[in-house]
Amino acid sequence: MLLRVFFFWFIFLKIGLHSIQTQTSFTASANPEAVYVGEILDLEFSLVNGNWGELELPDLGLFQIISGPARSFRTSVVNGQTERRTSYTYRVRATEEGNFRLQPARLFSGGLILKSNEVDIMVLKASDRDKDSPEFLLKARLSCDTCYLGQQITLDLELYTRKRITDFAVLNEPSFPALHSRRLTNLRNFQTTRDTVNGELFNKRVLRRYILFPQRAGEFGGQVFDLRIVEEDQNPRWRGFFRLGGEVHYRSVEVPAFWVFNQPPNTPENFTGHIGKFELVTANGNNQLQSGELMSMNVIIRGDGDPVTMSPPGFDISGGLHLSDIRLNREDVIELDGRLRTTREWQVLFRADSVGEHSISPYLIAYDPVQDSFYRRDGRPVFATVEPGEPSDFGISSDETEVTSVTDQVEINLFRHPLSWIGISLMATAFLLFLFFKRRNKTEDSIDAVNRLKRSMEEISNRKYDAPKEHCGALLNALDGYISSMIELPMSEWEDENLKSELAKVFAPDKVLKILQLRSSLIAGTFGYSAHNAELIARELHDWLEEKE
Repeated sequence: MLLRVFFFWFIFLKIGLHSIQTQTSFTASANPEAVYVGEILDLEFSLVNGNWGELELPDLGLFQIISGPARSFRTSVVNGQTERRTSYTYRVRATEEGNFRLQPARLFSGGLILKSNEVDIMVLKASDRDKDSPEFLLKARLSCDTCYLGQQITLDLELYTRKRITDFAVLNEPSFPALHSRRLTNLRNFQTTRDTVNGELFNKRVLRRYILFPQRAGEFGGQVFDLRIVEEDQNPRWRGFFRLGGEVHYRSVEVPAFWVFNQPPNTPENFTGHIGKFELVTANGNNQLQSGELMSMNVIIRGDGDPVTMSPPGFDISGGLHLSDIRLNREDVIELDGRLRTTREWQVLFRADSVGEHSISPYLIAYDPVQDSFYRRDGRPVFATVEPGEPSDFGISSDETEVTSVTDQVEINLFRHPLSWIGISLMATAFLLFLFFKRRNKTEDSIDAVNRLKRSMEEISNRKYDAPKEHCGALLNALDGYISSMIELPMSEWEDENLKSELAKVFAPDKVLKILQLRSSLIAGTFGYSAHNAELIARELHDWLEEKE
């Protein structure tokens, strides 16, 4: 008996330790992973769901510790699971060039020894900085160059900089014919990182991410993005809190060519047409049927494929049942981890033709473009028992009950007490005063913005330009500065509809159309799409300001 107790206690202890080890993780990371000699980087060690103990650092070699460790805590709840993260961060300086791999650190915690991952760091010569290399680069990066119908394609608009910027604006955002496109709105997970281009270090930032779903086979690409970049002012007097805008730069980039094919090669016969990563979930109602009845089963498909091509799954059906009908109940599309995730729920009806034990097994035959291979996803099999008898009047075996809820409504008369009238009057008076002073300040700011634009236009008219593009660019810079002072929308969100709606809050509709037309002419003249007379545009802009006053 004692031996049995000891045995079960030993198994319980092993299971508990295994659970702890699977939930606890110890990782190491470097930020950034590429630096020049003499630059400083952060070396961070993080423990998730564990108790911090004694940390044994790896041999840092040619990296000199400047400060640390700085300790930080963070607790988060994801899908009902609580995650506790404790981090220790050291600031280290790279002293020599080369590609370095730091060995795992060790953490002694509660009788356990945890090892982190290895960390790779690239250190370049400080003398390798090419002062003549461009300070700003713009790239359009596709997730694939050989794609298939139904595949989710990501297009990233990336900005590489060697200087700080205060703002940017996408002046030309092309359309994508024969492609369903959607721009992601949440880019918080895309942090600024570092990357090398031709041996030079740049700060890389994803400005826009587009999700593309091709609707036909063929060759695509060639569209052009135009970007306006505002550099941070290098004047030491205005650094720090104000961070005023400095020199303006313009960059363009073309979307690389890519090819779309109808389906991958060597496609199996039972291929369901799904391209990407998918999950399959099944659920059904009553499994007790009578001959001739319909059985309802819900099938949920989740994945990153094109919703249009996410067809119902296939079914392995035993004899005695046959597929009667398939209906799409719901469809949800959300943003998740920088991609679109679609959920489609199908209601499938099967008719019972003969008595006995029967089974239904839904499946997907999908293609993973990353692994370049086909794979199968099987849903949970559903078993049904069919007995002889007459079918029910409704034909579907699962019962449907309508549930209603009654909410008691309680009326509260806020105006019954006389003191309430005094409070409401005071609040109304304060609100009217607030609107009055806000309107007055806004009017004064508007007058100042108009005067600044007029002075800028006068200075521009007195300069000499080597090309009309430079003249248009100077006017565009002045006009954008005026618009920025009149609306609260950041330049990174100056899309046509957003800008039009914000300007409509300040100007009359005809004034909005005119200023947008002038701005479009200046953009076209700046990038050389067509010849535009900068002096004529300046006169029209001056007339627009006079009419506005």
